[in-house]
Amino acid sequence: MSTIVGLSTALSKSAVNIIRISGDKSLEIAKKIFHSKDDLTPNGIKYGFIKYDGEIYDEVLVSFMKAPKSFTGEDVIEINCHGGKLITTKIFDLVVSLGARVSDVGEFTKRAFINGKIDLTKAESIIDLINSRSDMELKCAINQKMGKLYNKLLIVKEHILNIISKIEVIIDFENEVEEVHSQDIKKDLEEVINILDDILKYKDQGILIKDGISTCIVGKPNVGKSSLLNYFCKFDRAIVTDIPGTTRDIIEEVVNFRGIVLNLFDTAGIRKSNDIVESIGINMTKEKIEESTLILFLLDGTTELSDEDFKIYELIKDKKFIVIINKCEIDNLFNAEDVCKKFNILSRDNVITLSVKENIGFEDLEKSIKDKFILNDLDSMEDSIILTNLRHVEALANTRMLLHNSLNLLNDSIPLDIISIDIRKALSFIMSITGEDVTESIIDNIFSKFCIGK
Repeated sequence: MSTIVGLSTALSKSAVNIIRISGDKSLEIAKKIFHSKDDLTPNGIKYGFIKYDGEIYDEVLVSFMKAPKSFTGEDVIEINCHGGKLITTKIFDLVVSLGARVSDVGEFTKRAFINGKIDLTKAESIIDLINSRSDMELKCAINQKMGKLYNKLLIVKEHILNIISKIEVIIDFENEVEEVHSQDIKKDLEEVINILDDILKYKDQGILIKDGISTCIVGKPNVGKSSLLNYFCKFDRAIVTDIPGTTRDIIEEVVNFRGIVLNLFDTAGIRKSNDIVESIGINMTKEKIEESTLILFLLDGTTELSDEDFKIYELIKDKKFIVIINKCEIDNLFNAEDVCKKFNILSRDNVITLSVKENIGFEDLEKSIKDKFILNDLDSMEDSIILTNLRHVEALANTRMLLHNSLNLLNDSIPLDIISIDIRKALSFIMSITGEDVTESIIDNIFSKFCIGK
């Protein structure tokens, strides 16, 4: 493969920028431009200057990782130069002029995968580490990077291979061993299905941890919707006034609320309006309610409940929702029990009181959200596998389905050579996760999500 070069840090004013080179010509290029009193040695870092054709480019530190003991499995050179667009660009262009090719996005990690340094789950964990938006998402990525999922998949793969081997023996020695081994296969299938159930246990929570909860803030005008958005954002994202109908368009933000990623939508207050622009905003609010996973329905505790409040509730009652009685710092005209009774809400847990202005009651909101999406026990889940990658979830779900179908066919005395077809397909799904049996298009798609230089 050709020698590639990429910038591992942002091209901006900073203390240090890192230029990474990987491939057979890495050391050769480095020796042409790096001048130091010490020779470059494997797994060492040396001080010196980038100098070429009589011109000094910069004072640098250069490290050398010799194949195969490097991230990519190839000879790797990393040049630590001073931060700055001009300095970095000049050194980068010099490396290219001496025979290196500008790397594609994710190409360094792709080479690590191709050269057997990491499996595909660990490669995918790297982009998850980079893109993490919460502590829990970061922990999931680290666990995957450390091989937690991969090691479990090896166990599943070994079980399935063992089952296939037993089937081959039964087919070859049908009259001698079929009864004994058929019972063994049933037990093996049940055991591997149980392992898959354990891996898939927290799949729904995992997808929410990674993608976030699509959350729509609704209510009639002037109940505090935009103030709540600003609280979540920790800055004045939305304009807040005493004038009803101030918010007319949908305002979108992604926030980390106490470890929970919320994809927030602040909406226009729902009411009857003759204003054309405001009416458009109200219709957009209704559409956003349908699209959202969670609805935060705000009520103003200092004013009587109105027909508009009840009409809004009719729009959200079939969704996952939390009714928030805002402005609890002032004497309220109604409480959570009153709301449950008047709206016919069966669970008191669906209603909380808080004050956006005084920052009161947000612990209850956090607990309510976690309860609804079974996220309260995140700390206790740390020792479990939490799948955050939809590709993994779908492949494992397909594996389980095929093995469960095989178990049913076995119970129905279907010939083993027919049953083995599904079992081999199941094995293929497992190997697609680790990268042992995966198409080039899937590999390209995975690494296209990386940044250049990684």
